[in-house]
Amino acid sequence: MSDTGTPQLTGEQLARLTAYGEAQDVRVGDVVFRPGDRAYDLILIEVGWIEIVSPPSGDEPEAIVAAYGPGGFLGELNLLTGQTAYLTARVTVAGRIHRISHERFRRLMADDPEISDVLLRTFLERRDRLRGGPDAGGETTAG
Repeated sequence: MSDTGTPQLTGEQLARLTAYGEAQDVRVGDVVFRPGDRAYDLILIEVGWIEIVSPPSGDEPEAIVAAYGPGGFLGELNLLTGQTAYLTARVTVAGRIHRISHERFRRLMADDPEISDVLLRTFLERRDRLRGGPDAGGETTAG
């Protein structure tokens, strides 16, 4: 895994992840999750790009925190803690994603220790990076 919160998953690991999800076609502008969402899915990107955006605050406009492409996934510790989402995930290039529901995500974490370890390390790195502010460590990656 790299030091930017981007996992280095093998093709076989990606296939195992998609097996837990439901495929969905997405269009530019679709919002995958937004601040305040109580339950949201782990998102695996097959085709397309999604940006993670922090909401405007005071005089600060919204800020792009990260952008993920094919093979990337969206998620962080809130998936494990049950906290509401505090960022927006918006599609910037149309494509296809796989949504892994909260229930299936929990099953994945229990059933596949190898992928669970990669996901947990990635979530911890992302949380640490986000603590530095809305623009901290912004990344663009293809997973």
